[in-house]
Parts: sequence; C-alpha cells; structure tokens
Amino acid sequence: IVGTLYVGVLWANGFLVGELFSAAVFRFWLGDAVGVLITAPVLLLAADDVARKRLLNSWRRPDTSLQFAVMVGTVFFVFKGAGDDPSKYFYLLFLPLIWIALRGGFIGAAVASGVVQVGVVLGAQGEPMHSLALVELQALVAALSLTGLFLGVMVDERERVTEGLKASLRLKEEWIMPMDR
Repeated sequence: IVGTLYVGVLWANGFLVGELFSAAVFRFWLGDAVGVLITAPVLLLAADDVARKRLLNSWRRPDTSLQFAVMVGTVFFVFKGAGDDPSKYFYLLFLPLIWIALRGGFIGAAVASGVVQVGVVLGAQGEPMHSLALVELQALVAALSLTGLFLGVMVDERERVTEGLKASLRLKEEWIMPMDR
C-alpha cells in the first residue's frame, strides 16, 4: 500500500513519465522488501544483549576477520573488478556467505548479508544501471540473504540441540552411575 501511494505521488507529479505504473510499484516494493530483509535481522541482533555480546566475541576469533575480508573482497570483485554486469558473477558471493553462516550462525549470516547490501548500494551508485538489471540484482540479494539467514538459523539450532543432548547425556551418567554401585 505504501509503495503504491509513494509511486502514485511520483506519477501524479510527473516524475515517472513513460513508465508503467505497476512495474514502478513492483520495483519500489522489491527494494523495500530487500531493505527490510537485510536490516531487520541486524536491528534485532543489535537490540538483543546476548546476541550483541556473541557478535563482539566473534571478532576475537582470527577467522572472523579473514571472513570479513574475503566477503568485502568478493563484493568488490563482483561490483568493480568483474566488469559492468554485477549479476554475471553475483553467485560468487554465496561462497563466503555460506562459509560465514556455517562458522558464525545467524549472527554471521546477518552481518555478511549487510555487507553485501552495502556493496550493492555503493555499486549501484557508482554508475547508472538499467532498471531491469537493478531489479535482477535486488532479487539476487534477496535470494542470497534468505539462503544465508536460513543456513545460519539451522547452524544455531544444530548447536542448541547438540548442547541439549550433551547436557542430557551428562545427566544420564550422573543418574545411572550411582545406581550401578
């Protein structure tokens, strides 16, 4: 609704001359949806004390800095080093994102998705892009972010279940051992 109203105001004031109204609404909605998809997890992490501490502690591991450098380097390659079509090599961004999500869980995936989004915004500002290429890029960012976030959630859940199983086994050993004596 907001996208339709916003695009309607632009259309009524003559800022969208010669453009299909529904296509403009779709592009606006997709851009906002991707923005929310990237921003909401980062804001939720920032609001949670435990997640913030976990994020800060993750920077003490040497591999976190390496992961960040690889992600920034890959983003730079996709948007500046690979030519004028970032969607051609965009799938390379999945490799460091998967690595980060497997090592850092949801927190790592959320931060890595944020790094990609910053790269997309900076890359799109550098030179004019055709509107179809921008929509394709936004859809790729959505797919990348959803993949990373889901993988991060699965890694965190696996870790939580593993810790619960270990606690159950310790409790079992404590309970059975005195009975055997």
